[in-house]
Amino acid sequence: MVSKSNISELSSAFRPNAPDDKTFQVVFRANNYYTKKDYESAIEEYSKALSILQSNPETKKASDFSALVFSNRSASFFQRKKWKDAVKDAEQVIRIRPEWAKGYFRKAEALMQLEKYEEALDCYRVAQQKNPRNTQIPLQIEKALILKDNKSMGLTIFSLVPGRDICISKNSITNKIQSKIFDFAVKMKNLIYIIVDNETKECIVVDACWDVDGIIKFVKDRHLKLVGAIVTHHHFDHVGGKPPPPFNQLPIKVSGLCDLLKRFPKLKAYIHPLDIPYILKSNPELSDLFTPIPLSKLPIKNRQSHFCNTNIISLIINFTLNSSSALSNTNASRIIPTPHNFTLSLGNFTHLKFLHTPGHTEGSQSILVNETRLFTGDTLMCGCIGRLDLPGGNLKQMKKTLRKRLGELDDKIVVYPGHDYGGDWTTIGIEKKKGVIGKIKRKS
Repeated sequence: MVSKSNISELSSAFRPNAPDDKTFQVVFRANNYYTKKDYESAIEEYSKALSILQSNPETKKASDFSALVFSNRSASFFQRKKWKDAVKDAEQVIRIRPEWAKGYFRKAEALMQLEKYEEALDCYRVAQQKNPRNTQIPLQIEKALILKDNKSMGLTIFSLVPGRDICISKNSITNKIQSKIFDFAVKMKNLIYIIVDNETKECIVVDACWDVDGIIKFVKDRHLKLVGAIVTHHHFDHVGGKPPPPFNQLPIKVSGLCDLLKRFPKLKAYIHPLDIPYILKSNPELSDLFTPIPLSKLPIKNRQSHFCNTNIISLIINFTLNSSSALSNTNASRIIPTPHNFTLSLGNFTHLKFLHTPGHTEGSQSILVNETRLFTGDTLMCGCIGRLDLPGGNLKQMKKTLRKRLGELDDKIVVYPGHDYGGDWTTIGIEKKKGVIGKIKRKS
């Protein structure tokens, strides 16, 4: 994919390569539109440049330059999610300059979005042969293999990126606060996931936050059936609600779990018991969405807790005790506490296991899907962990989580982190060899 910096570099590089000044000026404008994320205008200008080039007598210089323009227009189509058009332009690049890796890479990227993983792999491998020094291509090959494997399991995992898939400001003038929130979401680099069982089209969203309308639109556009919401931990950038101090004094509320549950009256949320109090504090409206067992009905010995809210105490005990009397009212609640090793099925072939992975927060949890895919929230990211100086953070617990709970998992498990801090996926093996799991285990 062409980044802003790459496009800017191309603008200066284009002048000596352009067959004439008129073509260069058009492409220069197109590149500027691209850097401003005005992709439709960029496409229009690139198309003008191609028309000029096609009207002139063909020379090698003009032909090579048209390959550059097709490449950039392919990138623009990609940004507009016009995957088939992106493929067509990439094929033009390959036709004109078959020795250039860029055309194959562009085509592969678009084919990935079309879920044509075998074809994408073929293109990536050709690109790698033509440019063996490119360090990005091997990572994309690995990613294509992961997505292909997901598909073979009857599973699709969508990563929703603020600024790309959701949190796209369309009218910042009329809603400046919302626009600022969206801008902040982009800077936070959160990753929101949709886990789909391909047979039933049932799906669960992980850490629904920032733009619930956008998340719902994404689900509906793909004709999916949303059946649940998982929260990896209680921080506002993963669950929504009132932001932490000092921003809680402002008239700001981040769209998140509460809005989602209101929009889907039968939807259930899966949260570790120890994080529920924090979530209810930042989202007090959620207190009306479940009916815990009255505290008076619990055995006296089970009424003690370090949580001050008696409704919360009842709810947590309701789902964590083995007592049949305490579990008698579980169906009434829409907030489902998920203790360690809690299991859940999505369709017939997708199975989720909830692992308690404290450290970033007391109730941080990671979700293991089909024993091969792990959603870790902020517990584990690519080469790093979430902050420990926020409410619920604990270094000792984090070390234990990394050393034992995650460190003893299979190396081949693919990790989907809560933020794109250095990458949108990794593996347990990579983190043992090069990342924080390995560092902790070597020190122990």
